[in-house]
Amino acid sequence: ALNDRIMRTLGQDSEPEPITVGMVQDFADTLLPDVLGQFRLAHPRSRLVIQIGGSAELLEMFDRSRLDLVLCLGQHGDRPGASWKVVGQDRMTWIGDPAIAELSEVPLVLLEPPCRFRDAALRALTQERRDYRLVLETPNLPAMRAGVRGGLGVSCRTRRFATAEGLPTITSDALPAVPEIETILVRRNHLGDAANDIGDLLAAAAEA
Repeated sequence: ALNDRIMRTLGQDSEPEPITVGMVQDFADTLLPDVLGQFRLAHPRSRLVIQIGGSAELLEMFDRSRLDLVLCLGQHGDRPGASWKVVGQDRMTWIGDPAIAELSEVPLVLLEPPCRFRDAALRALTQERRDYRLVLETPNLPAMRAGVRGGLGVSCRTRRFATAEGLPTITSDALPAVPEIETILVRRNHLGDAANDIGDLLAAAAEA
């Protein structure tokens, strides 16, 4: 109690306001553990609230002032009181059993819309006039990953995600090329040092 009074007297709240961070699950599964380890060493008293979701959902939460920072894929745009930066770029890739890609009708395992990977996959197949059918549709990345691992069909994600998850990539010409996608960090202006530090750590990890 005495320590708390001293901290308040010095203008330092013993229970700091949480830093709210949003990111797509690709980064939660790959970048987040190392970033949190580094952040804890520099700011052991800071509190974090981390929201995992799709890029569109997270940016909507940011616009409603529910998030301080967002690390998302392929979406940004000017926002009042905020700044954004392209912090990385990765190529989309087809993932799954290469033998499935040779089928005359390609079975697909995709996330529900809105999803840029879904849009890119369907657009590429349509432009190449490849027949396809949707065999699994889910809002959750773990379920999509399970469908790919279980051999239900192929999907589309980043090379970083495929490597981190140990998922096979389809490198043959059996499926049409899919585009590159940018990693975007959106942060609110006038954040505190701790919030800016975790933003910098996320940006550096995404660039690696």
